[in-house]
Amino acid sequence: MLRGSRRTKRGKYVVNESGQGRGNAGGRPAAGGRKPQAPSKGSSKSAAAGWIASRRAKASKRSMPVRILRGALIGFASLFLLAVLAFVVLYMAIDIPKANAQATQSVSVVYYADGKTEMGRFTTTNRDPVAIEKVPEHVQRAFIAAEDRSFYSNRGISPKGIARAFINNFKGEGSGSQGGSTLTQQYVKNYFLTQDKTITRKVKEVVISLKVDQEMSKNQILEAYLNNVYFGRGAYGVQAAAKSYFHKDVSKLTPVEGAFLASVVNNPENMDPTVGPNSEKRANARMAYTLNGMVSMGWLSEAERSKATMPTFYKREPVKYADGPEGYVVASVRQELSRKLKLSTTDIDRGGLRITTTIDKRTQDAAVRAVEAHTPVVLQGKLHTGLVAEKANNGAVVAMYGGADYDPVKAPYSDADRSMLQSASTMKLYAAIAALRDGKTIDTRYNGNNYMRLGPNSFVQNDHNKSYGFQPITNMLAYSINTAFVRLNQDIGPEKTLKAAQDSGMPKTLGGMNDTKEILNVLGTGDSRVVDQATGYNTLNSGGKRYDRYLISKVRTYDESYSYDVKVEGEQAYDKGIADDVTWALGKTGVYGTAAGTQYQLNRPLAAKTGTATGNKYIWFNGFTPGQLTTSVGMYYSEDGRTAKPMQNLPGIPPADVYGAGLPRKVWVDFMKAALEGQEVTKLPERSYYNQDKPQTQDPLPSSTYVPPSTAPTPYPERSTSSKSSPSPETSDSPESSSSSSSKLPSSSSSSPSSSSSTSRPRPSTPRPTSSSPPSPTPTPSGSLTSAP
Repeated sequence: MLRGSRRTKRGKYVVNESGQGRGNAGGRPAAGGRKPQAPSKGSSKSAAAGWIASRRAKASKRSMPVRILRGALIGFASLFLLAVLAFVVLYMAIDIPKANAQATQSVSVVYYADGKTEMGRFTTTNRDPVAIEKVPEHVQRAFIAAEDRSFYSNRGISPKGIARAFINNFKGEGSGSQGGSTLTQQYVKNYFLTQDKTITRKVKEVVISLKVDQEMSKNQILEAYLNNVYFGRGAYGVQAAAKSYFHKDVSKLTPVEGAFLASVVNNPENMDPTVGPNSEKRANARMAYTLNGMVSMGWLSEAERSKATMPTFYKREPVKYADGPEGYVVASVRQELSRKLKLSTTDIDRGGLRITTTIDKRTQDAAVRAVEAHTPVVLQGKLHTGLVAEKANNGAVVAMYGGADYDPVKAPYSDADRSMLQSASTMKLYAAIAALRDGKTIDTRYNGNNYMRLGPNSFVQNDHNKSYGFQPITNMLAYSINTAFVRLNQDIGPEKTLKAAQDSGMPKTLGGMNDTKEILNVLGTGDSRVVDQATGYNTLNSGGKRYDRYLISKVRTYDESYSYDVKVEGEQAYDKGIADDVTWALGKTGVYGTAAGTQYQLNRPLAAKTGTATGNKYIWFNGFTPGQLTTSVGMYYSEDGRTAKPMQNLPGIPPADVYGAGLPRKVWVDFMKAALEGQEVTKLPERSYYNQDKPQTQDPLPSSTYVPPSTAPTPYPERSTSSKSSPSPETSDSPESSSSSSSKLPSSSSSSPSSSSSTSRPRPSTPRPTSSSPPSPTPTPSGSLTSAP
């Protein structure tokens, strides 16, 4: 054998020019250019053992990646075999069940907080089964093109869709409701199974779908699907849908009408064109998808497709969930089931749900009585009132008034959680919070003199042109001084006021509530709903901790297959010390401020803020008893339910009633008296002296008894944006004001309608003030912005 080479089991080494050996089996020379040599016969046994160990270690290093790969492949193969075995076992164990008659017929019931007293029920089911032979072929094809284009070729399931659904659900995307379902799977889910969204239910759906596809013909499956799918308007099945939307038998449907019905099942509650332009737009887009699918599958010609237009619909028949004001509450419960709990329309209408709300029957009745007692006869049907009451340190809504009688067609919008009103001076609370966050104290003073100029032709004025001199934030809140708050907003920056409001629970996307540069946002130029106001002020009443409001405490299905229990968790929005100081300051509003005398009327300590928008179009009273109950009342006048109109000079209505300290305060006081009857009287928190040293002698809390106004001239509170000054109300009902400006300044009344969601009602429109010259020292100039308390 040549030096530098040795024979192996696989062949001889080939000698290269340097004399180093390289095996034809792919060997590699050792470091230093030579292969390690085996010890000679004369070598010691220890040397031989070391050589063998060295060779084994090197071989082990070379084989490690191979061993890892081989182990991984074996592991995956084992898992795959186990999965196949498990599926086989499940396939053999799971039979096609009987139709879920209870689920398809059980109505869902809504209860008051006691879980026993019924408030309403979702009895919207309209079903009219029809044989497949009566369904025109073009209608059948439209559903296949819209929902499952592989229907005639698949085995009842879509492996790709199932995999995508499982992956997304594993990631936590889609809230466990990912689709990927074939038409057969949709039928199985609706007809045989419960509506809970779990992995177990999805596995059953897949297995049963495979068996259904084997045991039923495609026509039988299609017929069953068409008779069970939901179309909106309470219509289950294509026959009921044809009669609801087109007032005709299914056999008379045109290709375009069939394409619409096939499209609407994708999102039935949001594709009814009669609801509004957004719904029509969504329906149109889905119809285009369906019709294009029919063309691609050869079921519709290009010429027919190009002629297709949106068909004509009949208006939906009213579906009431409950009579009277409770109908709005039940409608809001339905929204929470859909948005927060992610339940489908089918889940809600046919799932046999037992829904326990947070609404207390006695407290709700008190809200209805208070609103009815203070709605003048001459304004019935035109004066819109929203009331929302939340528990402090919790967020549970215990009372909600959104209107006198819910009608899904004529009066679908709740004035409690869907109508948007100009926020007016209620926003000043958040400027005070922002100021303390910024290092100020509740005693920091700002100039409250009238006519604060913002530019050559723009200015802010106080209600009734009153000048207050330099006032602490405490009195700025009590008297709702416009000019002082705008100066404060300039000092700290309007973005900080906006952030304080949003951190407290006010909306981020409603009209005018997302402009960080709007210096007048402190005067409430943005929009909000009554529920937003209640949540924002409830954060203050909860020591600066924000709790998400909720209407539903628990849900169960008839068979306990689905359950939900609310989890209450708060998030600290700002320091408790800030909350204590601002609450203490707002306690003066009901003693000597814009709502003077309210504490005497309620006979309890309270913290409150009034608000009156331009032209007295929107009037507010927000307040709470410490640590107990927070209530917001908002009102506006509209003859058509869409456009807000000034409430000044309404026949038979005293001028003082159309301010925040007028009708809204009366409703608030009567409601709170009844709601708190029998409960302990709580005290306002003591001052924390946030950002300052606590003095040795502490300021007294506002008296629990009413102190009559001094005989000396008293500053008149503010009113919210208006082009003309309103008649002077009585001192105790004085309004608060927004600000004045020329046309170069955005008026609080010119805020754009909200575009945040399709479920929010646009704020009743308010004309933009016309431009004007700078005001004279006395009367309110036309076109000026004034915000009243």
